[in-house]
Amino acid sequence: MPQTTFSRREAKRTDFSLGSNTREQVKKLRISNLFISMSVIARFVGISRQRVFQILQEEGLPTKHLVRQKIQHKYSCLICGKISTYKFCSDECQKQWQQIPIVCTRCGSLFFRDIHRLLANYRDHSDTIFCSRNCQSKWIGEYYGFKSYPNHSGPGVKRKHNWEDVWKRHLETGYGAVKLSRQLNIPKTSVAYILFRYPKQQDL
Repeated sequence: MPQTTFSRREAKRTDFSLGSNTREQVKKLRISNLFISMSVIARFVGISRQRVFQILQEEGLPTKHLVRQKIQHKYSCLICGKISTYKFCSDECQKQWQQIPIVCTRCGSLFFRDIHRLLANYRDHSDTIFCSRNCQSKWIGEYYGFKSYPNHSGPGVKRKHNWEDVWKRHLETGYGAVKLSRQLNIPKTSVAYILFRYPKQQDL
């Protein structure tokens, strides 16, 4: 008998003793296992696929093999409980599942944030998490602002740069932060901060 590529799984499902006649072998293979294709039978017996087709047609046996359907697992959605073939029935339920409840460090309000955004923004595992930029800026002002360090502000504290001279030069020349920083030899960020804060302090 010639060597074949008959799979072990199909051989276990096919329990028979082949006869010497080719026709009998094809009949026994088809009757014993309806899931074997004609190509597999041809390789096993050692004949062409067309010859297998002719034998099956003459004997009145099915030429097409049966196809095993894949078992589809059913899941209950973790959010709404709807039964589907996926763990989440929709993208909205999946996004809702990824939302983590968090308590704001300053105001104590409960808010939700996506787990991917949380891991990306808080890689240092900080204990301070805020619901908005407003709460974050207020918390920084309370713990690290002038109220926490009164020695850094007040009428008796001497500033590093003279704000009045910078503002007068700005009114005389009309220059912005870049040109004033070159003339007065002051960092550009400091000049921009002075031009932004000085008029507001005069109005108070």
